[in-house]
Amino acid sequence: MQDGCPSNVSQLGVVDLATNQSGSFVQWPSTSPQNGWYLWKNGHTLQVFNNMTNPYTGLNNGCLQGLVFGVNIWGANCGCNFQTPGVPVPPGDFLCNGFPDTDPTSPTYNNDTPSTYTLVPNGSTAFEPSLNLPGLQCNLAFGNNPHESYDITCVNGSNAIFSVTMTPPAAGPYFTYNVGNGSQSATTTFTTQNSWVLVNPPTVKASCDDNCIDPSAAIPGSSRAGVFPYGATVCTSNPDPNPPCTNTADPYVLNKQFCAATAGSGCNFDRQPNAGQVFGGTLAVTYTGPATPPASCP
Repeated sequence: MQDGCPSNVSQLGVVDLATNQSGSFVQWPSTSPQNGWYLWKNGHTLQVFNNMTNPYTGLNNGCLQGLVFGVNIWGANCGCNFQTPGVPVPPGDFLCNGFPDTDPTSPTYNNDTPSTYTLVPNGSTAFEPSLNLPGLQCNLAFGNNPHESYDITCVNGSNAIFSVTMTPPAAGPYFTYNVGNGSQSATTTFTTQNSWVLVNPPTVKASCDDNCIDPSAAIPGSSRAGVFPYGATVCTSNPDPNPPCTNTADPYVLNKQFCAATAGSGCNFDRQPNAGQVFGGTLAVTYTGPATPPASCP
């Protein structure tokens, strides 16, 4: 981690802007301080922030590095169906878990119980931001390319639709992105959104991914800006050299990718700071609802 960036959920704070109440993530499971959950009330807006200080400056630099956000299950989980005859859900298998018991009055509060298992046949979506990076590690320059980035990943599937709106500062720096037509700069407010993935067993019926083509793009056939398609860790390569969901415990979802982003595309947004490591602007992420694929591929 770069200097002043949180490395576990206890170093993150949450403010519910609808009530102005502060909160924190609940660590779960107990052996994984990097993982946690927060009970997000319907219709409320949350602000997530870094509540630690840089050990070398004594100041909070606002760094958020390598965060992964999901809804109703860990973000970027491979599909879990366990509808294959004779294959039970493995006890305690986090692959199939949603959140634990979130009722603080319950005797099983924050425990992993079979009742919390969530079947996610099409995997899960994640929003991945790295923001306000200081470009320093152990108070020494970290590489020669300090930058910010964010993306929506459907590499492991899609269970939720995220709409991400970026508003840059008037004078920059601006995020750049690719949609098959070279690098472009988002100099005004820009919104991107993921779509569904339909994962079926290869022996039963076809699978498909709606994240490879953006129907609203100005350039026909372009990919969704800032969205990684299913199985496409390299974004534009098909077949992918190392698709992540081919060795799951569930034989039902042993699939490789179904498409790739168009050649020349980049699946994330990236920007360099202005002089003095100044970034600025805002990112607003909206959970618009579950990702609902069609019954069969179009």
